[in-house]
Amino acid sequence: MDLDKKSEALVGLGKKLVVELGLDDSVDTLGRWMAHYLAELIEDCQSEADSTDKVRAELRDTVLALWAHRAALPDGKRPLEDFEPVFETLSSLRPSGEHRYARVRYLPEEMEGESPEAVSWLDLARQIDFASKSLIDYCISSATEKALDQAAEWVQLQEDAGVEEEPLILVIRAVRDRSEVYTDPDPDEEKIRELSQIKKNLEIFGSRASELLLEITEKLDALPVLASEPKEDTE
Repeated sequence: MDLDKKSEALVGLGKKLVVELGLDDSVDTLGRWMAHYLAELIEDCQSEADSTDKVRAELRDTVLALWAHRAALPDGKRPLEDFEPVFETLSSLRPSGEHRYARVRYLPEEMEGESPEAVSWLDLARQIDFASKSLIDYCISSATEKALDQAAEWVQLQEDAGVEEEPLILVIRAVRDRSEVYTDPDPDEEKIRELSQIKKNLEIFGSRASELLLEITEKLDALPVLASEPKEDTE
């Protein structure tokens, strides 16, 4: 019996889970049982004689349940495991769902009456905000280059199988889209413009950061040197 695209994707996702769970030499009895049970369901589903609506439904439920609870699988066997540190890092950069770097967006009319010095500092705040996000994007892109390649098939199978989207999958897609700005060997005009803007802002940021470093260094040089901590009396 021919399978529709969604069922084929579920079979594909199931097969990849079986490979990932390949625990024949492991002491994880439950993991071995799950792998063998899933493999049997896949074989039955693909068999002309044994393929029934009940078998396909059982395969679907088993694959979806295993996918939903993959976090409980052992280390080294979890799908998308390489992305877990990335997800944790990004979560730490956005505590409570808020950006750590404030989105400063003063409009020109809102800065009327402000001193030139204040306007300059506000502009610098925007530049730092933009540059810091660009630097974080680049760091995450570099850190996930290999993980993105490994995640691509999982993400595609999950999407084709109609599995409900979850935060980690959404993060992977967002990281992939952002990474393309830096990694695309043949960028389109939009990506080229974005890269040019990133370069420009980083140059401004670097220049202003050097000025701030000099200013802070001069302030520190003018301050009294902190006394050394008194040594403890060992007698």
